[in-house]
Amino acid sequence: MKRENPGFHRIFITGAHYDTFYESPGADDNASGVSVLLELVKYFSNRNLNYDIRFVFFPNEEPPFFDTPQMGSEVYVNEILRREEKIELMICLESIGYYSDKKGSQDYPFPLNFFYPDTANFISIISNLRSKDYMKEMVKFFKKNTCIDVKCLAFPPVIPGMTFSDHYPFWRRGFKALMITDTAFLRNPNYHTKFDLPHTLNYEKLFEVYKGILSFIELSNSPF
Repeated sequence: MKRENPGFHRIFITGAHYDTFYESPGADDNASGVSVLLELVKYFSNRNLNYDIRFVFFPNEEPPFFDTPQMGSEVYVNEILRREEKIELMICLESIGYYSDKKGSQDYPFPLNFFYPDTANFISIISNLRSKDYMKEMVKFFKKNTCIDVKCLAFPPVIPGMTFSDHYPFWRRGFKALMITDTAFLRNPNYHTKFDLPHTLNYEKLFEVYKGILSFIELSNSPF
């Protein structure tokens, strides 16, 4: 979906991939992201904004297409470059519905385990260094407008998992982008299995994630 504002050419993108891993129902990965994206489309379809906004549903994020020229977001970024469009920010919604209050339910790549909690009851906002100001602003809106704990990381994309979704083609081409995620395989034992089912998700926390993203898009003073 796209809302055009004549004369204003910077574009704000929120996207989620709708394909799933082979033989996995994909409730968390990535129906959770798609569901929030659909609700954002519904909400903003009747709003007038002072910037262009697109809601993009990406195919081919999962293997065997991941990190290939056929990956949906890779194709999309190539089209952006061809058309010389200015993308102000891309937000990737990647597996945002699984949570646990059990101690030891959250894993990390080394050395993040020394700095972040081991209970999987938070949402993560992941940024490269170029996008860190938007990450800080997103965290601010989550803390002000939601009841979910939020953790963030701004780092060069060298930590395993940082590049595992549709934001990465944007980073690779120099665009600013964030990934919002429950950290997927680092906490969800159902990841890429037949057990990634709707009843395993926490819909109350999923709604809080929706509220945080919505408030950022609608109320942020960033120069979109």
